[in-house]
Amino acid sequence: MSTKFTSKGQVTIPERIRDALNLAPGCSVDFAVNREGDVVIHKVGARPSYQPDRFESARGYYCA
Repeated sequence: MSTKFTSKGQVTIPERIRDALNLAPGCSVDFAVNREGDVVIHKVGARPSYQPDRFESARGYYCA
């Protein structure tokens, strides 16, 4: 799913995402960028539903 970026730097969060996060007008959200460069959105005050995969903690480490 995609959305357009306005000249003011605004985007509309698609309804499917708003519904999944139970967002309503006036709710606060937080944006983050993960290691892969993906943008992650969290409802402020809510516990993130993102569950790292089993290799997440090992990424970036090399044991010789």
